Amino acid sequence: MQTGEEFASYTLDELRESHYEIAASIMKRIRPLEQFTNYINHGCYPFFQESLIDYNQKLLEVINLTIDSDLSTIYNIKPSKIDKLKKILYMLCTTKPFELNISKLSSAVGASWPTLAKYLERMDAGSLIHIVRGGVGMRAVNKPDKLLLDNPNFFRILCGDANSGSIRESYFVSQLGLAHQVHFFDKGDFIVDDKFVFEVGGASKTNKQLQNNDCGYVVADNIEIGFDNKIPLWLFGFLY
Repeated sequence: MQTGEEFASYTLDELRESHYEIAASIMKRIRPLEQFTNYINHGCYPFFQESLIDYNQKLLEVINLTIDSDLSTIYNIKPSKIDKLKKILYMLCTTKPFELNISKLSSAVGASWPTLAKYLERMDAGSLIHIVRGGVGMRAVNKPDKLLLDNPNFFRILCGDANSGSIRESYFVSQLGLAHQVHFFDKGDFIVDDKFVFEVGGASKTNKQLQNNDCGYVVADNIEIGFDNKIPLWLFGFLY
């Protein structure tokens, strides 16, 4: 949309097996990190093309409309409870995903856990958040789900000081979640389709946490091209 270039999409298997070659071919045509930064800041909704000056305000209006009109009408949420959903969004801004435990969130929002769980499910259905369940071997463990804002642009308008790790994970889940099952995992950040484990981090992220997993991959931000099992984060935007 920005450059007029047309690019192919790739399957997850193609990215895993040929990410170096794919990234190298794309880099001949665009500067991927520059475009990726733009996307993280303002590229998740097409109305950015109308005006970047008004983009944040329009996105905030989308969020408010989704909560105040769509979710409240569809799920018959009382007007007095609407602010609780907005508090949840701000809590996701100010707290790292795994530090957001059930009791802390319930207390901050002022709702019991069963009621809070309903709010979260409805916000997930409204594309405001991602609820990431536990993966293989963790589903029977009494651990809270990982909660993330739906896409990176939300962090810019809702968060005063956004956590970079949360932004990366939000982007990763938003790209993989369209066609794959994504769960959180104890030996890496996420497990996809109950098989492939991904550890998401910055350019210096190592594969230490993957423990020599043959199906383990490091997803690194701020690198243009990867090597071995280290794949650039931006490249997952070419999955569809």
